[in-house]
Amino acid sequence: MRKKIGYLVVRESLSSALINSQVMDIINVLSKNKKIEIILIWFYRVDLLFKEKENWEQKKKLRNLGVKIVCIPFISWTFPMSWWHLIFVAPQWFISLLLIRYIYKIRVLHCRSYHSGLIGAIGNKLFGVKYIFDPRSPFPEENVSSEIWKIKSFNYLYWKKIEKYLINNAVKVFLVSKSLLKEYQNNDRREKFVIVPNNYPLSFDVRYKMSLGNNDVTEKICYVGSFGHWNDYRLYLRLFKNIIREFGCIYIFQIITPKKFHKEIKSYAEKLKIPNDLIELMQVDQFDIAKTIGSSLAGIYLMSQEDSRLGVKTVEYLRAGIPVIVSRSIEGAVLLIEEENVGVIIDDIDDVNEIYKIKCFLDSVCDNKYEWKKKSQEVAINKFSPESVAGKIEEQYLEL
Repeated sequence: MRKKIGYLVVRESLSSALINSQVMDIINVLSKNKKIEIILIWFYRVDLLFKEKENWEQKKKLRNLGVKIVCIPFISWTFPMSWWHLIFVAPQWFISLLLIRYIYKIRVLHCRSYHSGLIGAIGNKLFGVKYIFDPRSPFPEENVSSEIWKIKSFNYLYWKKIEKYLINNAVKVFLVSKSLLKEYQNNDRREKFVIVPNNYPLSFDVRYKMSLGNNDVTEKICYVGSFGHWNDYRLYLRLFKNIIREFGCIYIFQIITPKKFHKEIKSYAEKLKIPNDLIELMQVDQFDIAKTIGSSLAGIYLMSQEDSRLGVKTVEYLRAGIPVIVSRSIEGAVLLIEEENVGVIIDDIDDVNEIYKIKCFLDSVCDNKYEWKKKSQEVAINKFSPESVAGKIEEQYLEL
């Protein structure tokens, strides 16, 4: 008899690039296992029913894979949810859990995020449902870093209590990197923690099989992704300006990001007096990202604040065959580079010595194209392929 696993997603759009790669691609691989039956349970905001046609196209794709999907609407206002908001939302979740437990007979939930984890914990308390808590990142600390909450605010302390409860009552806790362990180091249930990293998208394998014999490299440094609090385009452009100041116009900065960011980026680049022909702004379909960035010298990933994540960007760069330039604040990525030697770590983008370190690194990549490409791809495939990550998850499912 196949083991039923309910994969629980709350509030997130099924059509987003992140959910496509980190959830849909993993479910795609897991669905091929004859010992497991995956049922995707999507708690969605009611307004998404009318706004995003792509979500319903995803449902069709999943059904074609033989994956059941249970769509549960709920009324939600602010996000992140404040303590008082949970009082309103929790009864809606309770009714839905009755459906999950007694109609679909699901006894194990894989709960992606704190909100999903809370649903799993309610199910555990009321119906004895087991749940895996998969936080992805420390939610309370993220909201403090984003200046949404204060460190000693009631919301922060309330969610920290919820966090402890979720960990203590989960059968497993998935963490995306070793560095994330320190966020939970005061918890006494560390034996539950399992490292399950972010994967690169299946599309990187399906649509672009990079040949190691093709060693063409252009004088480009690339960035892939959107911008916001965690990724500030001004930080990236300042670093590029510093490189130009020290070495002249020898590199092109390729930025692959949604068009809504292009105007702001151009404006700030002009303010820094970066020549227009050195900034290559693009919006690229996810299926074509690996091919587009594959000839770059390196991918870049910077954050001004300390963070324990590894980052999907890091994994995508490596699969495309390019090493990574990361700031020391990104602890998961730093740990990977130190272990596998697939990039360079910088401490201060305004330090001349750090700029020279980047130049030496890029020179090394240019002189040893084959070796860097081969090593980057090998690390990505061995550690972060959808098959590798799904295999780790599968192993944990079958233990329960």
